[in-house]
Amino acid sequence: MAWTVDGSNVTATSTRREITGNTVEIVGAFTTSRTRSTGVDIKGLPLAVGTYRIIAPTGAANELFAAYVDVDLNSTSSNGYFSTSGTVTVSSVSSSNISGTFSYVAEDRSSGSTAPPKAITNGRFNMAL
Repeated sequence: MAWTVDGSNVTATSTRREITGNTVEIVGAFTTSRTRSTGVDIKGLPLAVGTYRIIAPTGAANELFAAYVDVDLNSTSSNGYFSTSGTVTVSSVSSSNISGTFSYVAEDRSSGSTAPPKAITNGRFNMAL
């Protein structure tokens, strides 16, 4: 799993997936140093070939949304950014694998945050199911 965030290319150092019914959550994490870790999380991805719209999370069942997390490992503080818009394309899915591409914009939704949105682009995944 790999992506570009704000112009910097990232390749996940670890990935995981969780299947729930006919959807999957895919997560990629990258530890940039001993003190920082970042990651992307796409939740509610249908296990079917197609292009899907990523939305802002509302709490509704079966919605497709994404997040970007930036964690300071020394203090365990983190910034959580949630999708406002984007797309994910599942190009191939089988009983053992899912692959595709993604891009989205995510905003820090904490109260009073002035952090600029994160642009997650050039995302790609190829994961075992």
